[in-house]
Amino acid sequence: GSVLPEFCSAYAQLALLEEYQGWLFGLDGVEVMQRLEAYVGPGRANVRVNLAHIIARCLRLPLNRRIILERLTRLDDRTDAFRRKSTEEQRALIQKEKDALVTGREVRVLMDSLLHGTPRKPGTLVHYAEALERLAEERANHGLLLQRPSPEHSYIRQLIVLAGGRGPKIKAAAPVDAKGGNGAAAGGGGGAAAAGGDASRDPPIGEVRQAAIRGLRLVADTGDSDSDGMCESLLRMGAVEALLEGCLCAHEPTQLEVTRVVRAMAAQSYVADMLVGTDAWAALVGCALRGAVASGLEIDVDGDGFASVTAGGVDHHIG
Repeated sequence: GSVLPEFCSAYAQLALLEEYQGWLFGLDGVEVMQRLEAYVGPGRANVRVNLAHIIARCLRLPLNRRIILERLTRLDDRTDAFRRKSTEEQRALIQKEKDALVTGREVRVLMDSLLHGTPRKPGTLVHYAEALERLAEERANHGLLLQRPSPEHSYIRQLIVLAGGRGPKIKAAAPVDAKGGNGAAAGGGGGAAAAGGDASRDPPIGEVRQAAIRGLRLVADTGDSDSDGMCESLLRMGAVEALLEGCLCAHEPTQLEVTRVVRAMAAQSYVADMLVGTDAWAALVGCALRGAVASGLEIDVDGDGFASVTAGGVDHHIG
């Protein structure tokens, strides 16, 4: 029993290699993760961190993202291509499709356990938020993120909750300093994941918000006509309030991410018409500007309450 945490740490190393990421999201790989998640002895907290790391890394593979969201192309046994195959090949294809459906369901259950189970370490939620960020990378996934694992507890809602720090309570192993950290370096985009199973490091809690807000920016900033609809969903689910909480967390990388997502949302005509002039939007833009200032960016606010951020000589209009 006591060797399982060390085994899990070694198992997490496989997720760093793309050639193993497909196998880890197969029936055998997922069964191992389920057995590890059921472990309740010493080191269980680190096991959970490593399991979240495995899922986040495996979701870098587009096929795995389609599996977890059930976005695979359904097998059509009426096509000539299918009928030309041997009986054995047909059975193998049908079984492969069934296995993928089972894998997707089991991984979603495992993710739910990692989000809501105990014990909780910031590293678990950082990797969890990174997994959601991976799912948000493809525009084709955005509609499904509103439905999976269920409309009431969708991955979009989870991103908003994690961005606002209103999710499952997490307890840092070391005191959180004024920058939102605990002595570890605050880095954007996978600081907690860099060691590939280094569950002993407790990242700043601000990294949870930072990863979740990156995911929200991917959803809000699609650059096409779908953006208005997704932004409307984000607003109705309380994204502005969550982003405001993220801006107030005193974690500078998170503040900068809020600035970026505010800029992406404000670029959509629907959002501008709906929010400009409201107290929540004014407070959010104000906080976003302070975050930009803290990051050494030049700010210009015009008479309509819109703002521009200048970095490296390039002007970025926020609102």
